[in-house]
Amino acid sequence: MGFLFTSESVSEGHPDKIADQISDAILDEFLRRDPESKVACETLCTTGLVILSGEVRSEAYVDIQNVARRVIRRVGYTKGEYCFDCSSCGVISTLHEQSPDINRGVVRTAEEEQGAGDQGMMFGYACDETKELMPATLMLAHVIMKELARIRKQGEVMTYLRPDAKSQVTIEYGDDGRPLRVHTIVVSTQHDEFITAGEGGLTEQEAEARMSEKIRDDDTEEKIESAIGRTEAFLVNNGKKFLGALIVVVVVLGILMAYKYVHLPRQRERAGAMMFVAQQQFAIDSFSVALHGDGNNAGFLDIIGKYGRTSQGNVANHYAGISFMRLGDMDSALKYFARYRPVKGSPGEVINAQNKGLQGDIYVQLGQYDKAADMYGKAVDASENSLTSPYYLKKLGLVYQKLGKYGDAVTAFRRISLEFPASMEAHDIEKFIGAAEQSL
Repeated sequence: MGFLFTSESVSEGHPDKIADQISDAILDEFLRRDPESKVACETLCTTGLVILSGEVRSEAYVDIQNVARRVIRRVGYTKGEYCFDCSSCGVISTLHEQSPDINRGVVRTAEEEQGAGDQGMMFGYACDETKELMPATLMLAHVIMKELARIRKQGEVMTYLRPDAKSQVTIEYGDDGRPLRVHTIVVSTQHDEFITAGEGGLTEQEAEARMSEKIRDDDTEEKIESAIGRTEAFLVNNGKKFLGALIVVVVVLGILMAYKYVHLPRQRERAGAMMFVAQQQFAIDSFSVALHGDGNNAGFLDIIGKYGRTSQGNVANHYAGISFMRLGDMDSALKYFARYRPVKGSPGEVINAQNKGLQGDIYVQLGQYDKAADMYGKAVDASENSLTSPYYLKKLGLVYQKLGKYGDAVTAFRRISLEFPASMEAHDIEKFIGAAEQSL
């Protein structure tokens, strides 16, 4: 008798997954600093709040709040309207020293005699449907979630996607237990309400219809053929028995892919040539020309207007922010800094940090020290390196002093001496620590 088999995969932005990632990151950080650490950590996530509990035995110090916020930021919860923002959500830690009874079970002179503090029992089975020895339904659901996350983080198409998503794949099996076809694929994701009721006199039903139409248009822009490369490895690894199923999956994944492989490369090429000229003007401090062009060559604003979805158009937002800042137009500078989308890898992460740090500088000039502290904190978290991190930690400490938060200032300054002792900022940081401590 044939049957249907369904598997589900949730995205990294699902509350359960966020909790797992935070717990894993805390364990990793303890082990990185002290390989002999013993950590049992559980995390609960809810609207605007993260709660951590468990037991730890370690010689290392780990900034639990910073680790949790770093994970939340990496996942993509960076906006207040999500009701769960990496910068403003509460993080409560009730981690405490490991109990002596459990410690006796996990710490032994002979490692082979080491036990576990807790015991558990699991059951399951392996199957030969995929190279991972997992059901094909599950692996295909994972593929969809990974692709959706990639599209969201690139920020070039479907820019309204939010981190929380889920996929379900159902395969129909025949009487012999072999797959016949993909029966059902469901993908659901949170997204911004970019067309709302009341906007332009729209009713709620009209706004919903317009938003659905926009999403459907984005879907149909995709080229199905380009999805084949994404699933080719799956075919190679798992043989021909899923060929029919995969053709259906390729069609569905085609909705989510390929825009970048046909249209965007041509846009990037044109944007790159325009950026080269604008950056030359920027380098000689011709900020107005760099922004608006010279009549023959485009400026950063033209590049943003025409090629804003490309990586060059994204970086142009950052350059435009700096240019407006140097011209004294702080409102426009903040506007374009905010439009810049963080990117991965070097030197992108350094630019990410500079982007937040320059916004902090503007808020200092405006006397808005709370906002400046928030931006400097984001600059520190944007890229953990010995160049930008101590630089912005020092600025963060100085702003905390302006706010009268001397304890926070000491913490920021001490991070420089502890985490970046070879940096230039560390050379005289003790005097800053001393001055802040005297004000406590």
